[in-house]
Amino acid sequence: GFFLTTGAGLALYSARADTAQTDADADSYQDPAVFYGLLLQVRYVFDAGRASPRRSTFVHVLRVDAVSAPRTISHLDAQVPPYPEHPVVSIIVDAHCHLDAYSDDREIGEIVARARSAGVRLIVNAGTTVQSSKRCVELSKKFPELYAGVGIHPMDLTGPVDAGVYAQLVECAANGGKVIVVSEIGLDFLDGMPDRAMQYQAFRAQIGLAREMRLPIVFHSREAHDEVLRVLREERAYEVGGAMHYFQGSRDTALRAIDLGFYISLAKPLLRLPSLQAVASELQIDHIVLETDSAPQPFKANRWKWTEPRHLRDIADKLAVLKDVDADYVRQVTTQNFFDMLGERGTEIRSSLSE
Repeated sequence: GFFLTTGAGLALYSARADTAQTDADADSYQDPAVFYGLLLQVRYVFDAGRASPRRSTFVHVLRVDAVSAPRTISHLDAQVPPYPEHPVVSIIVDAHCHLDAYSDDREIGEIVARARSAGVRLIVNAGTTVQSSKRCVELSKKFPELYAGVGIHPMDLTGPVDAGVYAQLVECAANGGKVIVVSEIGLDFLDGMPDRAMQYQAFRAQIGLAREMRLPIVFHSREAHDEVLRVLREERAYEVGGAMHYFQGSRDTALRAIDLGFYISLAKPLLRLPSLQAVASELQIDHIVLETDSAPQPFKANRWKWTEPRHLRDIADKLAVLKDVDADYVRQVTTQNFFDMLGERGTEIRSSLSE
């Protein structure tokens, strides 16, 4: 088919560049003074024989009210500009984050609020150590939108997952009912990572944990795709399924993971990597979930540019463009994929979010 697009936009935005200072306010920024945006797009679609939903007509009017005066603030005390409210047709789920790495629960609350404004109704915090897993569980009790994963990241291993460590992970997983995945576990063969024999042992033990607790696995794989998929198969991880986190691999790797019973979890690299965009465009959307892998990013001078769950909209929108479907369709399908991944528990959670 063919389509005709017309667009008109108006935007006014003023902000001061980052300033380089010393002391606690070394990297700071000023909130936007004015931001008005208008986007009008009308698309006429003539498409015969295509089953996927296509975009029709939509209007977005965004406004962030002017602030009364410039404010220069540090990263740790940053009050980032309010995220503009959008008309949200479908909820969306962030399948993988590390908000537990923020030390200030007040800041986590602000991040969650911005996510909620963007339509993100469920965020999974993945543990990376026993202590991190415990904090993820505690945060899930404090914030309704937060759920937890428990696990030890291959980069954070300091010893084997022995009986004592395993018992602590079991205790975390059984604590409170909001632990819904085993994560973040896997293999990392980058130079300088922990001993590979230790990684294999920990990975296999934690797959066993997932099978014992009947929880899906959201796994890490860097420079180790073949070995990760081999271990998952040998340990019968397909009995619980899960997702391949922060995917940046090839089409062949994606299809092998899918054949093994896992979803492909796409994050912000989808916005910038042409090779990943090509892979994503070929995958069936029924096999995709979305994540941001959000964590503190002090290496970014502008606090507003730190990745947060609110950016999930950008990922969904990009996937919609790549597949030439409506963004709300992407949100609907990837969200349902996530709940399907959780099985019966997913049905219960989905129902509670609809109430």
